[in-house]
Amino acid sequence: MLPAPIVDALIGVVLAAWLVLSIINQIHRGKYISRIKRHDQLALIPTWTFFAPRPGTTDFHVMYRDCTATGGFSRWREIAMPRPGRMRAVFNPSKRLGKGVTDMCNTLLRLSRQNLGGRLCLQIPYLTLLQYACAVPRTEASHSRQFAIVRTTGHGTPRDTTMLFVSALHRLDVPAVVDTSATSPAAVPAS
Repeated sequence: MLPAPIVDALIGVVLAAWLVLSIINQIHRGKYISRIKRHDQLALIPTWTFFAPRPGTTDFHVMYRDCTATGGFSRWREIAMPRPGRMRAVFNPSKRLGKGVTDMCNTLLRLSRQNLGGRLCLQIPYLTLLQYACAVPRTEASHSRQFAIVRTTGHGTPRDTTMLFVSALHRLDVPAVVDTSATSPAAVPAS
């Protein structure tokens, strides 16, 4: 067993090295820190980006459409995100949902470029977005459902939309939860 002063000194050296690497990573992200971070499997060297160097200029939307047993399709509908209330600076639980959807969209788009073939529909982002789309109430006539990721750019009402990903059709085997709402989600035309 090492004496207490030596253990304290070793802990101090490790913590000081960790602090120095963290500061260097914030100020200068060169090839040396990249080599070190490549081996940082536990993400102990943080990267704080309070002010993004390239702010986001696009939004992702998850759309869905239903197919009937006869093969007819409904129009594409957006899954509406909950609107934040006036207290959103203090309490905004819907922010986590929005962040999760954005992260799943980004990951699924990245995976879709890897030519996974039929294995793509077994990936966690795909299954998560499928569950998200299938949780939306449906009509009695709905036989299967398909989801899509749409990117919008611009600000205001006329926005440029691009359909980036369209899933396969997935059969809905559970009993229908009938959508009786008078208002339907906004539709974004497929490109």
